[in-house]
Amino acid sequence: ERWKPLYAWVYFGAVGSVWIIGNGLYDDLLIDAKSAVPGLLLMQAFLKVWVVSESATRLAEERSGGSFELLLTTPLSDRDIIGGHWKALGRQFGKPLLLFVALVAYTLHQLLGAWQAALGVGVLLADLVAVAWAGMWFGLTTRSPNRAILRTTALVLMVPWLLVSLASFVLGYWHRL
Repeated sequence: ERWKPLYAWVYFGAVGSVWIIGNGLYDDLLIDAKSAVPGLLLMQAFLKVWVVSESATRLAEERSGGSFELLLTTPLSDRDIIGGHWKALGRQFGKPLLLFVALVAYTLHQLLGAWQAALGVGVLLADLVAVAWAGMWFGLTTRSPNRAILRTTALVLMVPWLLVSLASFVLGYWHRL
């Protein structure tokens, strides 16, 4: 458990190194909007699923292992318990996430403009908060951590993005008529 905060730094360090080396080798290819935006979306998707996994797994394992019942016998309130889980997520992802958000904001601002950068960062942060809350909820209400992860990913990430994609397709098709 004490090494988990290091994993986020290793992930962002590895991705950043690949980004810098690739940019040097391929003459600013990774700063082009056609490659940078999908790359950032892929990194965001991985990060969101990782946050889902951590938030859902902790509570599901505590519930199935019986330690959650012990925790409920203490004088801690429900706010204290949930606050502790938020602090654990903050310790694991907080500082690397701030660096990543700055990178996303800077890259999107350079490529697309200030409005799109603000929108991209807002969606990233809203998705992260939503998946953390939903992950905790499904971690408490489902039988296994795997089901909690799948439900959270499907309902909070996949369904909204599929609806946005469908709406974009329909509006684009309608606009061509």
